Amino acid sequence: MSHKLSHHKLRIVVHVDLDPGHITVDVGGCLTQSNFPALLHLLLRARRLASCPDIALNLQRAIHLDAGVLAHLRHIASPGSHRSGQHTAIHHEMGLAASAALEEADEFHLSIVEPVYLPVCPIHSAKDLAAARLDVAEAALLEHPNQPTDPPHPVRPSRAAAAKRATREKALKAHRVRV
Repeated sequence: MSHKLSHHKLRIVVHVDLDPGHITVDVGGCLTQSNFPALLHLLLRARRLASCPDIALNLQRAIHLDAGVLAHLRHIASPGSHRSGQHTAIHHEMGLAASAALEEADEFHLSIVEPVYLPVCPIHSAKDLAAARLDVAEAALLEHPNQPTDPPHPVRPSRAAAAKRATREKALKAHRVRV
C-alpha cells in the first residue's frame, strides 16, 4: 500500500468566479465523518466570498465518500433544511463543530454533483469493495432502472480472431526456427 493511501486525507479546491459570483468546491481524497466538519466549515467560509449564497459541491473526484456524510450533505442541500431547526440533531453524530457551523448559515444553498458510484476507499479490503459495489449497483438499479449499473467492459476479440492470431504466431515461430 502506498504512503498516499495509508490514511484518509481530504483535499478541497475552491473555485470562485467573481463576475457572476458563483462558487464551486471540488472535493478530492477521502470524505469521512471525521473530516466532514472541516468541509462544512470551508463551505460556509467560501459562501462569504461570493455575492450569491449558491455553492456547487463537486464530489466526483473523491476517492472515498462516506454514505452517512453524503446523506447529511443531501439533507443540507434540500430546500428549507436550515429553517426547520432539525440540523443540530441530524449532525450530532458528526460533531458539535458541524452543528455550530450550520447554525451560522442564514442563507446557504448547496447543489451537489455526485459520482455515479459511491467511491470506497482503497484502504479497505477488496471484499468490502466488492460488497459495496454490489450494494451501490442494487441501489442505482432501484433509483434509476433505465441506466446501466456497470461501466462498459472492454471488447474482447472473438475466438476465431484469437485462433487466427495463435496460428500466425506458431507459423512465425516455426519459420524462425528453420532459418
